[in-house]
Amino acid sequence: MKKLKQMLLLTATGGQLLGIAMLFINIKAAIMFYILYTLMIFAIFIVLIAERKKKKRRKSKMIIVTTDAVPGKEIKEIKGFVRGSTVQTKHIGKDILAGLKTIVGGEIGEYTEMMDEARQKAIGRMVEDAKAKGANAIIGMRLQTSAVMQNAAEIIAYGTAAIIEE
Repeated sequence: MKKLKQMLLLTATGGQLLGIAMLFINIKAAIMFYILYTLMIFAIFIVLIAERKKKKRRKSKMIIVTTDAVPGKEIKEIKGFVRGSTVQTKHIGKDILAGLKTIVGGEIGEYTEMMDEARQKAIGRMVEDAKAKGANAIIGMRLQTSAVMQNAAEIIAYGTAAIIEE
């Protein structure tokens, strides 16, 4: 990362000097040079951003298991109960389509999609709760659903936040 930043600085300085020199020689060549130069600088910034995101993802990895232990790892500390929940519903148009599908039979894709989104949100909120407590793992994770009202469902994800050896 440090080498990439140094290369960017050298490239910027050298490129500007070369561009100024080319301006006096040939205006078309100078314009092409500046376009290529700008694209190269843009590509370097994209690489820097991608590396930063990759590093951030590695740091924020949360281990989630449904068992009471992580195989091959030792639990160093229990941080406590964590949970995340959401209540989801589909709009009236999707409800009408789902109602028609109950006549014909088969999977109701609109509700399958809704429940999948709800599970992902609930698990995401549980992970945020565990991170706030300083945990790097959630053990004994469970999902539970309940009907809150007609065509609306609550999903709750819960487990025990823990710190495990890395």
